[in-house]
Amino acid sequence: MSDITLFTRVDKIKGFDLNLLLTFEVIFIHQSVSRAATHLRVSPSAVSQSLTKLRHFFWTLFLFVQAGAWWRPG
Repeated sequence: MSDITLFTRVDKIKGFDLNLLLTFEVIFIHQSVSRAATHLRVSPSAVSQSLTKLRHFFWTLFLFVQAGAWWRPG
């Protein structure tokens, strides 16, 4: 791996918001964006925005997928 690639990855990690991992965990536990929002005391829109940021960071659209009324890890 070249030094440029390594430094780019390190810089990207330095800019990562660790609160997004908490949001991920709460969605994982509750399997619902609405209930995760209630638990975190934020709006469902804020949880959805955090999930979008996670998707962009990890380059995947399927962190969670909707299964009926519930959300489960993709």
